[in-house]
Amino acid sequence: MKKNNRVILCTTLFYLLVHLDALARNNAHLSPHVHGVSELTVAVEKQSIELEIKYPAIDILGFEHKAKTAKDIEITNDVKIILSQHEELFAFTNSECLLMDQQLDISSIHNMNNTEDEKHNNKEVKHHEVIASYHYHCKEVPTLLTITVNAFDHFSAIHQINTRWLTEEQQGSVLLSPKNRVIKLR
Repeated sequence: MKKNNRVILCTTLFYLLVHLDALARNNAHLSPHVHGVSELTVAVEKQSIELEIKYPAIDILGFEHKAKTAKDIEITNDVKIILSQHEELFAFTNSECLLMDQQLDISSIHNMNNTEDEKHNNKEVKHHEVIASYHYHCKEVPTLLTITVNAFDHFSAIHQINTRWLTEEQQGSVLLSPKNRVIKLR
């Protein structure tokens, strides 16, 4: 993908996220961090697809504190492996897509700083998230592209995934669940 197109896609995704964040803040019933609920943003431009999913740490790790013990670190490393297996998490229909880049932000749990946890010391619960981003290049994006999200198979504590998507023609949202895993774009 040309650098200019990627900049346009990233800029568009940024403005979509800002817009959706503003909408969420205006709706008092929506919480930025709800256990059992993850957030997925999908942006499609030409042959490029960007996915970013935010998981509450408790839902995929089983804890929200900093990884302190050997067991915590082992769980964190296991989750990193699962999140790196993108083909297990997402399936594209009618399109052959190749992963170009992926990033995982688990810094709020990993590489702990004990003084931060000591500051909170049960007086304030600190919610942590794990964020995974995937960039795909597709040979051809069909008129009707569907993405099946299989994160429910790997993380049983996830009950819903609030999904927002944007293509060059339209935008939309869908609430995914273990029984409804398909995003229909276009």
